[in-house]
Amino acid sequence: MRLIDVADHVGVARSTAHRLLATLVGRGFVAQLENRSYSAGPQLAIGTDYPSRIAQLRRAAEPVLASLTAHTEETSSLQILDGAFVTFSLLVESPHVLRVAARTGRRLPAHRASGGKAILGARPWPQVQAILDPLVHDADQLALLRRELRGVRQRGFAINNQATEPGVIGVGCVVLSPDGPPVAAVCVAAPTLRASRSRVRMLAASTIAAATDLADRLPLLP
Repeated sequence: MRLIDVADHVGVARSTAHRLLATLVGRGFVAQLENRSYSAGPQLAIGTDYPSRIAQLRRAAEPVLASLTAHTEETSSLQILDGAFVTFSLLVESPHVLRVAARTGRRLPAHRASGGKAILGARPWPQVQAILDPLVHDADQLALLRRELRGVRQRGFAINNQATEPGVIGVGCVVLSPDGPPVAAVCVAAPTLRASRSRVRMLAASTIAAATDLADRLPLLP
């Protein structure tokens, strides 16, 4: 629906409708499309029984993350888009003594976390602006982010180089669901001491393979 249609249907001013829709976009219940119209967001598109679907996604991700950590020996995670943030829904910790600690339930700004950037990079720019509206308003910052997300789409993965925690580099790849907007990402995080340029490329390749594996498992969910 267009903004004017929503305003007329609800019986409020367009400015009020725009503010309400922006809030709903930020919470994931509504998505803004390329043509500026609005549709159901990931919280609805993933199904009316959202907690159950997330639980199913977590179960499908368990063996994928276990394999990713076994292969890379770094902490892996499943990140879920939660409004303008991402939530660490599931983690498998690295076996190294020096490792990124697993903190299930942690929330980070989506535009700074590797998983958040991977998810945002798979969405149309108007949706990204609406999602981040509660956090990012600076025009220069938005322009830089838009260029970065363009690069994320081109190479297939996102990098968080100490943007959320000193000494930690994260690599994330979006999980493309067969039935709705992308809401999840598979990520791996390593201490900068083990994150040379060549190793980051290896971690990226492994993360892309893991995200593809998880996406292939999603149609099998009941």
